[in-house]
Amino acid sequence: SLLSPPPRRGLFIRTQTTPNASALMFLPGVPVLPPGASTLSFPSPVSPKRSPLARALLGVPGVEGVMFAEGFITVNKEEEVEWAHVKPEVLAVLSEHFGKAEVGAVLEE
Repeated sequence: SLLSPPPRRGLFIRTQTTPNASALMFLPGVPVLPPGASTLSFPSPVSPKRSPLARALLGVPGVEGVMFAEGFITVNKEEEVEWAHVKPEVLAVLSEHFGKAEVGAVLEE
């Protein structure tokens, strides 16, 4: 008989389109920033010194900006790059980050 894989304490990250075709919202279903926190933008790879998650996302080829809000992350891609190439890698980075214990810890103190 085939063994089924062990149940994963699953994280389902939803995506949502935005009016900007080069931006996509990723909703991990867990808090990204503390309640009431203002959004954090990382428009370029040089800005995210305090955020390992922003660094990882900006390291995905084709990603050119990241914004964190209370319940979602917006990722901006380069116009000439297709989401089909960017989205799976972004989802992998987010799954790895939010699958760990320190859920929501997007900033280093």
